[in-house]
Amino acid sequence: MFDAAPFDDGRGRYPDKLTTSIPRGLRDALRQAADREHVSLSEFVRAAIEARLSRGDIRREHGRAGRA
Repeated sequence: MFDAAPFDDGRGRYPDKLTTSIPRGLRDALRQAADREHVSLSEFVRAAIEARLSRGDIRREHGRAGRA
C-alpha cells in the first residue's frame, strides 16, 4: 500500500523504526489480534497504521508522509 520505490540499502524491507508508549494491556490485545490473523505483531501494527492513514487525507510520496 505505502511501499516506497524498491531499493536495497542492506537494512531490509522496513529500515525505519518507530517506538511508542502504549497503555498497559494494549500490547497483549495487539498480539492476540495478530495471532488470530497469523501475522507478526509488527505486521499487524503496520497494517493498522496504513489502514488508518488511507482513510484520511494523508498520503505518502517517495517514502515520506504528507497531507493531500
